[in-house]
Amino acid sequence: MSLIVFKVGSAVLVNEDFTLNRKNLENIVKNLAEVRKRGFQVLLVSSGAVASGRSITQLKSGSNQSYAAIGQAKLMNIYADLFDEEDITVAQILLHRDNFSNRDQFVPLRDTITDLLNNDVLPIINENDPVVNRQFNDNDELGMLLAVTLGAESLYFVSNVDGLYDCDPNTNDDAKVIQTVEKVTPELFQMVGKSTSQVGKGGMYSKLRSAKKAMEAGINTWMINGTKTETSIIDCALDGNCGTYFKAMDSNESAMKKWLKSGASPLGLVIVDSGAAKALKSRKSLLAVGVKEIQGHFIEKDVIDIVDEDGNQVCVAMSAIDSEELCECLDSGQTADTIVAHADYISLL
Repeated sequence: MSLIVFKVGSAVLVNEDFTLNRKNLENIVKNLAEVRKRGFQVLLVSSGAVASGRSITQLKSGSNQSYAAIGQAKLMNIYADLFDEEDITVAQILLHRDNFSNRDQFVPLRDTITDLLNNDVLPIINENDPVVNRQFNDNDELGMLLAVTLGAESLYFVSNVDGLYDCDPNTNDDAKVIQTVEKVTPELFQMVGKSTSQVGKGGMYSKLRSAKKAMEAGINTWMINGTKTETSIIDCALDGNCGTYFKAMDSNESAMKKWLKSGASPLGLVIVDSGAAKALKSRKSLLAVGVKEIQGHFIEKDVIDIVDEDGNQVCVAMSAIDSEELCECLDSGQTADTIVAHADYISLL
């Protein structure tokens, strides 16, 4: 059964006064229930916790983390009640960036979500704001990471705009929605600028960045408006007749290498000599003999960036050794047979 990931932004779920938009929430739930009835698994990445918290109370010295802790409970209660009316059981999962960085953390997460989906439960996922140290850029990134690492068929960014425009619709009445994007170019990033949402962290620049990674991983991606009609999400998700479509590129990379390239967040940096860089580009393992310098602290199975001596990134890899052990190896000169990263766990960039 094919998986569709929907990321719904704060601009859809929250009014300008930070109160939750009940009508849009009901619309989202009804649409996702209909998508499931048509034979798809559905995963929802939902923003709105911080704004929801602000609608409940004004703390004397409240941080976004505190507001998220308050608002997430209310948001999930509403989702649970609305999905219950559709006879759908939901599960809440709160994540932080490190859950994707280390394979030992990621694999149990992946298996749990897969188990929920296979048991007809709809996971609702958000960032764990109250305890997070290393944040996602925003929930657009979180949605993309989940789509890529779970092997989703499609990813939908649901916001309050009709799609990606060919120019700024706020200043140009002739602006038109771009129907299909086959390649995300630097010119597209320059055109959208670094806009952000008024009630969330994301914006069009963020969605474009995440759409680029998703389509490169072979996932069809859409930007659609979730505030207009009761059938807008269904029309786009199942008929593809609205919004902006980012056409998936051919990708024959393994799930492991997709995780390395898109899902993982490097915790260390390894600088290699020209010989090692050449070997890596030929899909060879990295041996300690080719390492010139180590930056940061990492343990076995952490993700590391590998760059050449000019600072050019060669690849991203899962480390086969702790940084401390690698330093000891380099200091002793016993480097010939020590594997820093195995070829099966290296993704070229």
